[in-house]
Amino acid sequence: ATEADGTKMDYAFSFRVQLQITDRFTYASASLSAAAYREGEITLDGKKRQIALVDYNSNGRFDDKMTIRDARSTDGKIYPSYGDVLLLDYADAASGAYLSSYDPAIRACRHQVSELVGIDGRFYELEISPAGDKLSLVPSSAPTGKVTNPNDGFRAMVYGDRGVLSIAGGKSEPAVLPEGEWKLLTYTIDRTGYEPKEEEE
Repeated sequence: ATEADGTKMDYAFSFRVQLQITDRFTYASASLSAAAYREGEITLDGKKRQIALVDYNSNGRFDDKMTIRDARSTDGKIYPSYGDVLLLDYADAASGAYLSSYDPAIRACRHQVSELVGIDGRFYELEISPAGDKLSLVPSSAPTGKVTNPNDGFRAMVYGDRGVLSIAGGKSEPAVLPEGEWKLLTYTIDRTGYEPKEEEE
């Protein structure tokens, strides 16, 4: 059991030990990571949706927002500090793939815990209790604009004053974003099923 902001809850951890032995050295390591999540249903626009909260950063809380580190690394790239993860209608997602940190933009069911969450072209103010036992999604009244991309199947993560957001769109349907200044963090272009047109002779 553990406690988050005064609320006691059952909790589980995964313990992993690695041992490597060579002619020159012996190396051992141990790691402890969260193996707990909150699961339930929420109603949006009259439709029940499957929802889950994952303590992705393994600190015993479920309300940690994803942030962007202030300083750039020596290679010039910008790296995020991962918080927790919100999963929506995830039953059909490939096993484990929706939690991949290497490509967080690829799964439509995966959202970073942030101030705002985009769902089905609408934005919601997200509030989560530290223990993850309470969650609310309130429609945002923030003005919105549109972002275009010449490729269909475009999914991206962007960051700005309102946190980190996942967006989707393409040439045929622009992505919607709340009004403000946003920067690109990562993106994926899914061309599954794409067939190039044959050149005319």
